[in-house]
Amino acid sequence: MKIETKDLCIGYDRAIVNNINISVNDSETVVLIGPNGAGKTTLLKTVSGIIKPISGNVYINNKDIFDISLGELAKSVAVVLTEKTYADYTCEEMVEMGRYPYTNSFGTISSADKEIVDECMELTSIKDIKDKSFLKLSDGQRQRVLLARAICQRPKILILDEPTSFLDVKYKMEFLTTLKMLSRKMGFSVLMSLHELDMAKQIADKVICIKNDKIDRIGNVDEIFNDGYIKKLFDITSGDFDERTGTGIICHID
Repeated sequence: MKIETKDLCIGYDRAIVNNINISVNDSETVVLIGPNGAGKTTLLKTVSGIIKPISGNVYINNKDIFDISLGELAKSVAVVLTEKTYADYTCEEMVEMGRYPYTNSFGTISSADKEIVDECMELTSIKDIKDKSFLKLSDGQRQRVLLARAICQRPKILILDEPTSFLDVKYKMEFLTTLKMLSRKMGFSVLMSLHELDMAKQIADKVICIKNDKIDRIGNVDEIFNDGYIKKLFDITSGDFDERTGTGIICHID
């Protein structure tokens, strides 16, 4: 399944990013990077159908996303946003919500749905905490539960907004490694934003760079992380940054 945009303009009261023409192909992992406030989250919300664009179009397999019913869209696209407020459900109940697009009007979980829920909890290593309150979990555990809920939808495209934001270094890499494994095993594409450049470099098939109300560059890792481009993208005026690894100390950003 392919998702693409045509002359997309995004924002709320005013345009934040203009003339967006990007695509995510089958089984591809695409990472958005750019300065804070560049419009990465707004782009993800628009591409996933949460907010409407100012102008232009988002297509899934050549069909405008806003012509697809919410129920059908939920069977193709799963979204994990950076959020910190949740109701008090058990982990298993949270994961079961991923099956709602497939249930009857009462949201009844069938035995077949239950098998998928169990499989997704197994794949994300959360079966041992399935009865725990989601609110009492660590940030790393919560992200695994949200990932399990997302893949329970059996999406063709998974969209994530800075999924490693609240994780320590160990859990960041663990989460992204699990995500990459699941993408390959289950055959879905990934579109996500990351602010950890070293991890973006390790996981991305394609990188999309946003700056100054436009898509500044699109390319593979080698095309993005070279020739001082990252320093220009983030306006790094001093500090030690190694584009070969995506790591370093940034002392000042304008």
